[in-house]
Amino acid sequence: MYTSTYFGDWEAYLAEVVLIAEATDETGAWGEDWFLEFFVADNTVARASVYAEGCHETLAKLGDRLDGLGELGLGGSATFASRGLWPAEVYGEDLYNRKPISWFKIREDVKPEYLDLIRRRSAERSRS
Repeated sequence: MYTSTYFGDWEAYLAEVVLIAEATDETGAWGEDWFLEFFVADNTVARASVYAEGCHETLAKLGDRLDGLGELGLGGSATFASRGLWPAEVYGEDLYNRKPISWFKIREDVKPEYLDLIRRRSAERSRS
């Protein structure tokens, strides 16, 4: 269970996660500007701050369970950026068409090839 005043409370089962990414924005010193995004098979996207307590330990545990989970790499970014972390086929790829990313339209902002991957993986998860 993730609890945050900024990103809200949520939980997701690992078996339902279809894509993991990291993203940054221009909030900088005024708020959370580096976060993880968990795309879930039910068409939701959950965000968590990379600065949250236990984030790096959680990523290490996820790395033990998810083959090909990439490492964080946007820590120095001061602008809008994104990088796929998992599955391996999206590692290092910028996932979004436009910047800034609209939190309320996040799926609309995902590049078509990655949105297709998310849909495909979501369909596979719902069949299993």
